[in-house]
Amino acid sequence: MTSNMSGKRPRNRALCGKCDRFLLNVSRIGSTGELFFLGFFEMIERRSKTCVLCLLVHKFLAKSGPSVAFWNHQIVLSPRFGVEEFAILCPEICQSAPLGWVRIIQPNERISINGQSDSGGIDEALKTGQIQFKQVRSWLASCGVAGYHLAADGNKPWGMFSPRKVHDHPEAKETLVERSLDPRNMLLIDVIDECLVKGRLDVNFVALSYVWGSWGGLEVIKTTAESLNSFCQKGSLSGLGEKLPRVLSDAMEFVRGIGQRYLWCDLLCVVSDDPEVRNKQIQMMDAVYSEATLTIIALTGSHGNMELPGIRPRSRDPICLSETLNDGSRLVIRYLQLTSFYDSTTYTKRAWTFQEELLSRRCLYITDRQMYFKCRFCSHREDDILFNEANDENVEFRLNSFPAGYSSLANVGQNMSLYERLVGEYSR
Repeated sequence: MTSNMSGKRPRNRALCGKCDRFLLNVSRIGSTGELFFLGFFEMIERRSKTCVLCLLVHKFLAKSGPSVAFWNHQIVLSPRFGVEEFAILCPEICQSAPLGWVRIIQPNERISINGQSDSGGIDEALKTGQIQFKQVRSWLASCGVAGYHLAADGNKPWGMFSPRKVHDHPEAKETLVERSLDPRNMLLIDVIDECLVKGRLDVNFVALSYVWGSWGGLEVIKTTAESLNSFCQKGSLSGLGEKLPRVLSDAMEFVRGIGQRYLWCDLLCVVSDDPEVRNKQIQMMDAVYSEATLTIIALTGSHGNMELPGIRPRSRDPICLSETLNDGSRLVIRYLQLTSFYDSTTYTKRAWTFQEELLSRRCLYITDRQMYFKCRFCSHREDDILFNEANDENVEFRLNSFPAGYSSLANVGQNMSLYERLVGEYSR
């Protein structure tokens, strides 16, 4: 919607008088730093029956928490200078921290991914609940080439599609990569041929981090000494059907979608009934997550048979709430940041997954709201294609708690303050 500072634009019948006046003067208000008081939750709820902006804000607040939290507090709108976006605030609860952001999208406006126009327009991002794999590929490509994202140890590039470098720790008897070279200890899932293969140093692979839980009552099949040879046959995993947990089958589909071939998941890549081999594989799990090109984190899953949201049709809601005005303009509201619900997940309460996340060089958090990408140098979120990145404060996640120079917890003994901080984070 184009702002009209003259005030001669016809009244938008999809808005109440209060919201119509706000959108008419959004540029002027943004340039002066004024705040616009939308009203109390009860008033917004009442006006939502006839006003799409009030309806949008009401839906957003209802999804953000119990309505009683906002019932007796003023909801305030604060436009950004120079752009047609504004923040939703509740100063009495969150002070100056935005609850969310609303963007005004012009009719026929197009989005771009990695600098290229998306031929599907903006509707795909607003209406579908499925992940756009091309967006993930663009994040990984930019992560691999932007300044090479130089590693702290030795200033060596370790780009997305370049061979991984050996992190040589002088006090370690063998490096992480050397430990993973033994074909008896390293298995990978080939998502193209749908079978297990021996691990190699010259391939990139994706790791899966998730909560086992009770598997949702599913009787899962694991790799055993007896089944190992059969699982190494091409197409063998496709015949497992429902015995393959949904989180794993969805992760395989995801890895195919982003143009990668190999996946590591403990369920199939650890031989469960051979104590000697199993112990070796478990002892090298720090190497697995440190050397993985990307770690998929099933953040909002409470057990291992839950879907990865956004892979299957209708497995999650659209990434943004949206309402359309009479003139074809759209109001789009983005959900809260990852940190607003991160600590409330089952995933963050497990010591095992805490280590997996901490050791990973790149994490893709898949949630029932949207995807969030984080490495030690940059971060992205799925709805960045609809909003200016300046809106997201890129809050530091735990991935940055572990210095890039470390690739093994064996070195933590040299830095007790780091160890104490990590324990404190997990125990809080």
